[in-house]
Amino acid sequence: MASYSDPHLAADNPRARALSRPLVLRPFRSYVAFYLACSMGFNAVLLKPAHGGEGGSSIFILSWLLLVGLTFLLFVYRLRIALGPLLFIVGFSAYACLVTLAGPNAMSNLPYAVMLSGNLMFAAVCVRRLELHEIMDILRKTIVILVLLGLVGYVVGFQKVYYFDPHDRANVLGLQPMRGFFSHKIMASLFCAVGMLLVYEKRNMQFRMPVLGLMAVFILLTGSSTGLVLLIFLFLIRSLISWNLKRRLSSGTVFGVLGILTLALSVVAIRYGQEMLILLNRDPTLTGRTLLWAWGLEAMSQKFWFGWGFGSYFTTKIAETVAQSIFVFQNYDVPHFHQSFIQTGVDFGIFGVLCLVYMLGRSIHWHYRDYLTNRDGPGRQVVSILLLCIFASTTMHLFFNYNHLITVLVMIFFLATFEKRPPKPELG
Repeated sequence: MASYSDPHLAADNPRARALSRPLVLRPFRSYVAFYLACSMGFNAVLLKPAHGGEGGSSIFILSWLLLVGLTFLLFVYRLRIALGPLLFIVGFSAYACLVTLAGPNAMSNLPYAVMLSGNLMFAAVCVRRLELHEIMDILRKTIVILVLLGLVGYVVGFQKVYYFDPHDRANVLGLQPMRGFFSHKIMASLFCAVGMLLVYEKRNMQFRMPVLGLMAVFILLTGSSTGLVLLIFLFLIRSLISWNLKRRLSSGTVFGVLGILTLALSVVAIRYGQEMLILLNRDPTLTGRTLLWAWGLEAMSQKFWFGWGFGSYFTTKIAETVAQSIFVFQNYDVPHFHQSFIQTGVDFGIFGVLCLVYMLGRSIHWHYRDYLTNRDGPGRQVVSILLLCIFASTTMHLFFNYNHLITVLVMIFFLATFEKRPPKPELG
């Protein structure tokens, strides 16, 4: 990887000529785009049944096995990785597999830990073979294509792009909700919000405003109020980062302010959260989430240091017994704790949580510093996406979730920090 910033490539440069070709004519970039699309649910929508059942599941699994196999070949074939990131990749992968092997139902859950390790290898392959701005460009194009395909599928009545709400709720336009070619309507709105940021930042993109308009319509059609909140929050973060640039605030100052605000909001939420939700005529348990979080903290405390193993807890009789003792979960197959840090603690223990915090903290610090010295680089986009995902992760399982776009992006952003040290910015 030559540099982190977006280079001005000469027209006679072979790399510039390669970048000027359509995405489908560049095999490695096509592979990256397809992998990212699958991490958003593209192959799941196409290959798995729309309303449950087992048909097509074996083909879906085979598609991921082929991607993991190709990723492994690219990883071991002439991929020169510095010692630091190589030790992290090997150490993280070994830890994920070993704690899973030591946990309950080890052989059933080990493939998922291997998949998570495969996501890390994919991130390493991307960072070593592409500039970060190229990865973001591929991500932007992939999301836009999936959104446009989803809208076309919705108009022509392709059933698999619809989202069938168990409560039979319509979207804000009074129509059937949609998920498009994404895994879920909430994930669809989250990924679309990320795509809108990337499109907005691409000032020279053709049909930029019409594409943004269609993406906004897509979020409305999902019927996800979460998506609208995340979209607003994302652009507020972007504006805040731009404001910080003008004042040349250090990352330490920004972290300090964000930390104080987070602590203050947490205290308010813990002390007055239920009263505020009742006043707003909302479920004080956030549709069972607060009960899940309390349950998750208890599960984490039972295996505090190393966790239960990746995805292992909910396969145990203990989890089944607890679920049956809580009324709202008696007829619900709980997949996870709907909170990224709690889920990480249950899966990997406190060491896993510390690893996640380190990855996020290092990434935000590094990319923010790079943005202070290079406004043309993707630093602002990266920091905005990371802060958005941390905000969303308080009620969603985004981090260390195998074959999930946000997990893949966090790994890419983290490994990119080892490629080049950003120059020290002049701070005000």
